Amino acid sequence: MNSPHPLEQVEIEYTGTIRGEEARAVCEHAEARGVSPAELMMRVIETLLADDMIDAILDDRGGRQ
Repeated sequence: MNSPHPLEQVEIEYTGTIRGEEARAVCEHAEARGVSPAELMMRVIETLLADDMIDAILDDRGGRQ
């Protein structure tokens, strides 16, 4: 599979479920910001990627063992 040209738009569609205390926390944070839980999760993911924070958050040495 070839990588897209850097200026090409890439789109990933994702559907997931968060349950329990984590879901409650997302709802509370979303309400405090006046957005839906889905909008908040999208903002979180976009910020995580824009700030290149995946390695710091997952702390898994980039997935390499």
